[in-house]
Amino acid sequence: MDEARQELLHSWLIKAAHDLKGARILSTDPEGPLDLAIYHCQQAGEKSVKAFLVFRGLTPAKTHDIRRLAVEASALEPRFDQLARPPRR
Repeated sequence: MDEARQELLHSWLIKAAHDLKGARILSTDPEGPLDLAIYHCQQAGEKSVKAFLVFRGLTPAKTHDIRRLAVEASALEPRFDQLARPPRR
């Protein structure tokens, strides 16, 4: 992996970690808005999938659609398929 791709991978992982940390802080604050904590959880997941795609040599789509990213990732790692499928009702 070249240096530019390593830096991109690292930046996605750092951003995901920051989102997850923010979600934890918001969710443990008695007055923290849970909808904002949930938003940061989604963002952490999205950025983590993008990091995976970069790690596997792809350039992730510029999207916030985690299902779309999971479909792309499932072509490389079948375990992402469960995230790519719509939830059962």
